[in-house]
Amino acid sequence: LDPNIQDEFRRAYLQMGPFQPQSHDFPIRLLGDKSRRFVQDWFDNYPDWLEYSIVMDAAFCLYCYVFREENGNQGGGPCFTGEGFRNWKKNEMLTQHVGGVNSAHNIARHRCESLMNQKAHIATFFSNHSKKIKRDVCLAETSRAIIKEIGDSLFSVIIDESRDISTNEQMVVVLRYVDKRGHVVERFIGIEHVIDTKAVSLKASLDTLFARHGLSMSRLRGQGYNGASNMQGELNGLKTLILKENESACYIHYFAHQLQLALVSVAKKAPRSKLESRQGMNQEITLKTNSTLKFMQTFDFVFTLYLMKNILGFVNELSQALQRKDQDIVKSMKLVSICKLGLQRMREHGWNSLLSQVSSFCEKHFIIVPVMENMFLTLGRSRRRAQEITNMHHYRIDLFCAILDMQLQELNSHFNEVNIKLLLCLACLCPKDSFAAFNKEKLLRLAQLYPKDFSPVDLMALDTQLD
Repeated sequence: LDPNIQDEFRRAYLQMGPFQPQSHDFPIRLLGDKSRRFVQDWFDNYPDWLEYSIVMDAAFCLYCYVFREENGNQGGGPCFTGEGFRNWKKNEMLTQHVGGVNSAHNIARHRCESLMNQKAHIATFFSNHSKKIKRDVCLAETSRAIIKEIGDSLFSVIIDESRDISTNEQMVVVLRYVDKRGHVVERFIGIEHVIDTKAVSLKASLDTLFARHGLSMSRLRGQGYNGASNMQGELNGLKTLILKENESACYIHYFAHQLQLALVSVAKKAPRSKLESRQGMNQEITLKTNSTLKFMQTFDFVFTLYLMKNILGFVNELSQALQRKDQDIVKSMKLVSICKLGLQRMREHGWNSLLSQVSSFCEKHFIIVPVMENMFLTLGRSRRRAQEITNMHHYRIDLFCAILDMQLQELNSHFNEVNIKLLLCLACLCPKDSFAAFNKEKLLRLAQLYPKDFSPVDLMALDTQLD
C-alpha cells in the first residue's frame, strides 16, 4: 500500500478516537473459579488509547493497532493489536502495556501524535496563511486537466462580462468542446480582469488567457456571447475582431437568450408616455396614484398594451421552444421563420384588427377613442409647434409599424441567415432516430463554411465518403 494512502487511513482512524461503548452490558466470562468482565471504569483510566470490541469481547490499544506493522511483537505482541486482551482478572497488564518512556506503546503514541500534528500543521498553514494559494493551486490543476483533455482538438468559447464586488470589470470564459467519449462538455476556464468592456480590451484579455493556457486562436471554431452591445457590433465588436483573425470562428448567440434580447430591445426603444405629476408633499402618494390610474385610462395605454400583447402572444411558441432542454434545432428554426413571416403579415394586414380590438375595449370602459382623421396633438406642446400629423399616422406609422419593424429588425439580427444556415446544417448530425435528419447536401454546405479545415480536394473526397 502506498505510504501516503496508508497515512490517510491512519489519520482517519485516529480522528475517530478509541471505541469506548459507555452503556454496553459487558458479558461475564468464567476465568478460573471466578466470573469476570470488562470494567467500564478502565476507560476513565486510559481514555486516549484503550478501546473495546463488542464482537470479540476484547480490549485493544489504539496507538499500537494503528502502527502494528512497525511495532511487531513488542508491547504485548498480538495481545493489544490482533487477538485482543481478555484476561480481565489481570487488569494490571493495562498499566504494564503502557510501560516506560521508550516502550513500544509510547513509541507508537509519539508516531500517532506526529502524524496528526503533521496533518494539523498543513491544514493550519493552508487555512490561516494561504487561502489564495490553495485557490490558485486548485484552479491551476483544474485548468491543466481541462487543457490536457482538449489537446489539439477544436473548441468554442462562451464569454460573458460581469463585475466583482469592487465593480471592476471581468470577463468570464467557458470552453465548449467534445471529449474523448464523444460528449459535448462545457468547462469554466477562468475570469480575466479587463480595463473596460470595449471590444479591443476584451480581445486583448482573451489573447492573454489563451497564451497562458497554450490555446491557439486557430483552433477556435465557435464564439457565443450574452448580447451586450460591445460584444455584438459588426464592425468593432469582439466577434468581428476574432472573425478577422479566424474566419472559421463562427458566431452563435446564446440560443435561448436570443428572443428575450430581441423583445427587451424593442421594449426599450418603444416610445414612452410620461406620467403626469403634481407638486405638494402631502398629496404626493395620492396624486401619483391618481396620475397612474388616469394614464391607464387612456387610448394610448390601451393601444400599446394590446399591441405588445399581440406581439408577445405571437412569439410565445418560439420562446417556449428555445427554452426547452431537448430543443429541436430544425423545428426551432422553422418557428423563427414562421414568427418573422407572421410579424410581417401583422404589419401589413393586422392594423384594422388591432384598432377594432382597442376601440371595442375603450368603448366598453368609457375611454375616449380619438378620431383617426383628426390632427394628432402631442401633450405638452402648443398646437402651433406640434408636428402636423393625423392620429392615424401617429398610431399606425409611428407606433404600430415602427414597433413591428423594430421587432423584425431585432429578430433578423439575432437569427441572421448565416446562423440559421449553420444550425440547420449541424442538425443533420443529430443521432436521434438513427440519424434520421442526415442530409448529404447540407453536410457538404457545412464543410464549405470552414475553408481552413476543408480544402477543395477534401470536399471532393467528402462528397464520395458521404454516399
